[in-house]
Amino acid sequence: MGFLRNRSRRKESEGGDANSLQRILEDERSKGESVNSVLAAEVLNSIDDAVILVGLDGTIQYWTSAAERMYGWASDDVVGRRIEMVLATEFPTPMEEINSALSEAGEWNGDLIDHHRDGHALTVFSRQRARRGPDGEVIGVVEVNTDVTERRSEQLRTIRLTTVLEAVEEAVVGIDRDGAISAWNQGAERLYGYTEPEAVGRNAIDLLSAEEDASARAEREAKLFEGGLTVKNEVRDICKDGRIVDVSATISPIKDERGVVIGLARICHDITEYRRIESELRQLAHIDALTGLWNRRRLEGELAQRVSDYHRYGQSSAVVVFDLDGLKAINDTHGHVIGDDYLRSLTELLGERLRRGDMMFRYGGDEFVVLASGSADGSIGKFAESLRKAIAAHSLPAHDVVVTCTASIGVADVSLTVSPGQSELRGGTDDWARGAGDCLIEAADMAMYEAKQAGGNSVRIASPSGITTFAD
Repeated sequence: MGFLRNRSRRKESEGGDANSLQRILEDERSKGESVNSVLAAEVLNSIDDAVILVGLDGTIQYWTSAAERMYGWASDDVVGRRIEMVLATEFPTPMEEINSALSEAGEWNGDLIDHHRDGHALTVFSRQRARRGPDGEVIGVVEVNTDVTERRSEQLRTIRLTTVLEAVEEAVVGIDRDGAISAWNQGAERLYGYTEPEAVGRNAIDLLSAEEDASARAEREAKLFEGGLTVKNEVRDICKDGRIVDVSATISPIKDERGVVIGLARICHDITEYRRIESELRQLAHIDALTGLWNRRRLEGELAQRVSDYHRYGQSSAVVVFDLDGLKAINDTHGHVIGDDYLRSLTELLGERLRRGDMMFRYGGDEFVVLASGSADGSIGKFAESLRKAIAAHSLPAHDVVVTCTASIGVADVSLTVSPGQSELRGGTDDWARGAGDCLIEAADMAMYEAKQAGGNSVRIASPSGITTFAD
């Protein structure tokens, strides 16, 4: 076809007005060739691809039934007409290159854009062969054209999709019904460290999941094949180098033309840093900025848990509240900078004296709380006394003076709280435990206040019978 587009029209005696393969084959037979024209026509018309014979002047000489189906033109409508007028072909390369290939190599293959009778474009893979006469001169072209419009469109969609997938930052992982990885983009390679050949074909959960119960995750994802819904969740994955990453995953079904789910597309975003910052902010919200101790907000939750553990499991603990007797005088005399330095040095000292399971909190300006493991009628009393002695012995050199304090300490055992009844249980044990914890703090605070009223630097213990002074 291409070779003929730039050729001038020749006189009709050269075959330009022939309207059938029979005429062409008879002309060739007259030149000494032996061909069964009827058999040749039957063979050509049995081919699924469109077969078109074009003369040297560009006129269509033969047009098979497959060409009729592909282009919408009947043979009688096109034979004798110039092919460029019928198909309005758009070539992928300059005509000179196509003509040169047909003339020198005798063939040219490539995609063309032809047009149907109704005007819509067809992408055609064309295999063109030069027809030669007895003396070797080119007398025409045979085209065998295959409609690849849908195939090329699908390939183009695939290319575009692949381009998009490789351009996104997120990791995109395709998973088939057997749980094997079927697709893996560069984002997945960046996140997890595996190359595409290393990942494709391997079980996705076995390769990536850092969860202890991988079977539960597999069960969750298996249900997605049944529901066919898009879901979002957060999981922990493991990378090639062993790093654990927090991942926000959007999992969508991949469906075939019948709507059957044949796979899953898992779009993963690394939220590890976000979770780390979130954890730090959450922790900062529960930490006293000056001393680094847990603050009052954290105390409320921890105390409620201690109360709950006592009534559920019998785990003993106590509240130790102490107020520094001379901190206000230090601030008034030497300034708040010296007072703050003293608090930091004191809390560092007391932190070294905490036992396993103990937690220390800054409750107010000069008031502190320790949640201590054990019973107030024994070891906790001794522990509170050791804190009193440590505070009294501690000093901080400040300019020309040495700063010291004592502490008034009150202790209340968790056993002072009353077990929840049915009404409290109906209202929620968490609410009850918080209320019981507040009562426990109040009891220890009253004991501490009595110690302060008695001159400070002593330990008082709250009990069902009243408040008593601790004595070694």
